[in-house]
Amino acid sequence: TEAVVSTQSTGAGPGQKPDRWLTSFEDLAQWNFELGLRLTHADASNTDVTDEGFRHIRHVAHLQTASFSHCTHLTDAALPNLSSSASSLRRLDLSGTLITPDSLDALSRLTSLRLLNISGCRELENFRELVLETLGERLVNCKVVM
Repeated sequence: TEAVVSTQSTGAGPGQKPDRWLTSFEDLAQWNFELGLRLTHADASNTDVTDEGFRHIRHVAHLQTASFSHCTHLTDAALPNLSSSASSLRRLDLSGTLITPDSLDALSRLTSLRLLNISGCRELENFRELVLETLGERLVNCKVVM
């Protein structure tokens, strides 16, 4: 399965259709984001994206929404690669992934989040109270779905 990634040029506004589509995170390494292209939305739900694949979004600075729901190869090691989007990322879906309480520090750095879905993450279930308390304190404007 392939990920669907949309980009907008800097002149595109909210609600406008993307200018171009990518179908693989590996394609990101070939794009020159300094030419005004901005990756704003990524949906890799139900794909085989891995921690290694996440390194391709390490320098993407304008990501607003991202879904990696049921990417069963994603672990805590992937999350630091989202740090470049910390000031723009509003919605993040990591439901059904392999993240653990060790991911709380990386998630807490995503201070612009308004919605974080971590439901179905089996490694978090036994730490529900800790997870909700920690993220609630650090991501004050974010609704955490668990």
